[in-house]
Amino acid sequence: MLIDVHTHIFADKIAAKATEFLTEYYSISVPYKGTLTELAQIAIKDQFDAIVCFNAATKPTQVKKANDWIIKHIPSQIDEMLKIVRFGCYHVGDKNWKNEIDRLRSAGIKGIKIHPEFQNIDLSDERLYPFFEEIRDDFVVLVHVGDPVISQDNRSTPRKIAKLALKFPRTRFIAAHMGGYLFWDDAIEQLRDVNVWVDTSSAMEYITQEKAKELFDAFGVERILLGSDYPMQTPGGAMRLLDERMPWLTGGDRDRIFGNNAAELLNLND
Repeated sequence: MLIDVHTHIFADKIAAKATEFLTEYYSISVPYKGTLTELAQIAIKDQFDAIVCFNAATKPTQVKKANDWIIKHIPSQIDEMLKIVRFGCYHVGDKNWKNEIDRLRSAGIKGIKIHPEFQNIDLSDERLYPFFEEIRDDFVVLVHVGDPVISQDNRSTPRKIAKLALKFPRTRFIAAHMGGYLFWDDAIEQLRDVNVWVDTSSAMEYITQEKAKELFDAFGVERILLGSDYPMQTPGGAMRLLDERMPWLTGGDRDRIFGNNAAELLNLND
């Protein structure tokens, strides 16, 4: 089974603007369009079974509209080839957040994505606590961790996600970018013994094979999930890059990282 747990999709009319913003913010090339049509074609070509798709509400007023789009316009299946696992939106400033959680729950949405930097949400903000308590049994929460500016005062750091995981042990956290984009030493130190999954998105491109081995040893095969960060990378490209960085993986390791771990975490085997 092949599953990509980290892809961004945008409505066709805003996709070009969204990818342009990513290019400017991270100072990197964004080679793909960021649309579900393109992503599905690529994933099916690479024989993926499922992709996890999400976007982010950067303002509280965008949450309902973003969730409407995910619920009403993103299918859960593309033909018979590809399952679409939809993640919803949340913003700490949304006064109707509980209603939104109920809507996502009723629609069968599997998870929720948080991007602290883009949403101006600090992971140490105690206003988040009711949210993490509310979603603990019904949703996986994928959290962007890390930033081009390396500081422990950033809104998202491995230390902050570790504290949340310890405070909310029933909440299932995925710390994106191998625990923290450009914070990989901190991720190893802070998340080694914490019940948090990590995904490989926007990490393998920037680390050495030696660092990849340190991360693998710290998290273990059971806690690593394949992620592409589309439109920065494709699902198949992320898989091939992981093979380059971690050539020691056994067949069983690859099965777990490339899909089985995600299938178990997201209950896709039912």
